[in-house]
Amino acid sequence: MSQTELAGKIGVTPAQVSRMISGSRGTDNDTLIRIADALRIPAEEVFRAATGIKEKSSANQKLEGLQDDWPYLDEDQQETVSIMVKSLRRAAEDKTKVKHESKTTPRPANSG
Repeated sequence: MSQTELAGKIGVTPAQVSRMISGSRGTDNDTLIRIADALRIPAEEVFRAATGIKEKSSANQKLEGLQDDWPYLDEDQQETVSIMVKSLRRAAEDKTKVKHESKTTPRPANSG
């Protein structure tokens, strides 16, 4: 789709589209939504591109997957997952603490 065609679909001039693409002109949320509709892509992609936010990290994608699965777990399963996550977090914090302490703890002088 050309800039002129996009401009016509979203109700702005081709020059405004050019300035949006070059970054010399910002735009409002309504226009971003119209761009997404015109390009037939999720609005999230347009907002991410407009704000310079990169794709979701794999950790965020995994978290969203867990959120999707959460309602299908019974209370005992949800509690088990919560305990596991807390345990893993403590282990990761302990590991980070040990690394940090090993870097800041002075080594004994070599007597020899």
